[in-house]
Amino acid sequence: MNISQIKVGSLIEQNKPLLIQPLLEDFSGFLSSRLIISLTVCEEVHSKIFKWYFEICKRESECSDKADWRREWIAYNNILRNLNSIIKNIEEQALKGNMPFFFFECFKKHVEEYKKEKIEDKNRKTRRYIESLFRTFYQVFFENIKDAPEKYDIWEYYFPTEWKITKTNLENKDNYVSQISLDQFLRWASPRIQRPMEDFDEILDGAIKNLFPEIDPIVWSRILLFIYTPYDSGRRVKSVIEREWNFGFSGRGYVSFVGDKKEFEKEFKEHGQQQERNAFELALFLFVKQFEKENLKKYIEELKALESEYKDGPMEEGHRLRLLYILDKMLDLPDSKS
Repeated sequence: MNISQIKVGSLIEQNKPLLIQPLLEDFSGFLSSRLIISLTVCEEVHSKIFKWYFEICKRESECSDKADWRREWIAYNNILRNLNSIIKNIEEQALKGNMPFFFFECFKKHVEEYKKEKIEDKNRKTRRYIESLFRTFYQVFFENIKDAPEKYDIWEYYFPTEWKITKTNLENKDNYVSQISLDQFLRWASPRIQRPMEDFDEILDGAIKNLFPEIDPIVWSRILLFIYTPYDSGRRVKSVIEREWNFGFSGRGYVSFVGDKKEFEKEFKEHGQQQERNAFELALFLFVKQFEKENLKKYIEELKALESEYKDGPMEEGHRLRLLYILDKMLDLPDSKS
């Protein structure tokens, strides 16, 4: 254990932020000089850093109750930035192949212990502490998981099922993390959809397929394109049709132990239909206003009216037909709101 680590914890308890910053910088240097395995395997280091992060978030919010709060608040804010950098560095290195299991185990324990804690800012607005923590976590996670050597194990075994985005998880009032996952995903994904920067966004494609485990990823991608494509007034449908679609081209694999070919084909078809329905139901649950019955009818009428306009444009006509199929199916669901 580094001596700075011991002193930082002590000074946090004594509420002396001006003395913490140089020690924390020293501790950060100590971590960066160690073999990365010492960061990713040592639970004691992880747990202390996460605990410091909570304590500093709490102390920063409490500064607003003091008459002369600005100097102390700035000090704690600087400490938070330093802790953010440390957590991001450890997470990134863990994802790059250095025993991510230990990082996720410690992170999960911390989230479970502190998930009900709330923080009040200087404007008297209350938020859950883990919102701040997950904002830091997902900034690194989304951008690095694609190239993680253990990404399949991470998604399948290390990343908790209850953190993923399903209608059931979101409807569970005690599952705070799934809602945070959704918020952070949309905050990260919407600019990528609005301003695509590459021919095929493999990072976004992979995040959708794994973070939304129960939906058809192709259908869900089309729905996200429909929701987040920028458009001028009255041109929503045309804007989605005429843009490049740069993600959502592959479905998910399916494993069955059925030996009979016809039985397998039947099972595979039913599985696909259920995932498709799950995507429609999630869209109706999340984007209530956009997919009201009257809006769905309006979009469908617009799509049908464009049948002759894109006869010489195979890309646009393909987009039109796919959107028409999705919106027709959504309109037929009993869940769609009148």
